[in-house]
Amino acid sequence: MTPEQTQSNANLTDGMRLMVQALKRNHIDTIYGVVGIPVTDLARHAQEEGIRYIGFRHEQSAGNAAAISG
Repeated sequence: MTPEQTQSNANLTDGMRLMVQALKRNHIDTIYGVVGIPVTDLARHAQEEGIRYIGFRHEQSAGNAAAISG
């Protein structure tokens, strides 16, 4: 690989990391969701950045928890 290719690969990201960056920029410190793919990846990236993830087994429970905290 050339140095240019290595540099361009270093600048790559994915949608999950972009979402986590947007959450951080908007001062979101806790997110709620239903455990499962692809939410698991989002939760993992969020936790790496210090955002708390609270998982539920049902969408209504997650929505209620988010509404109460808001």
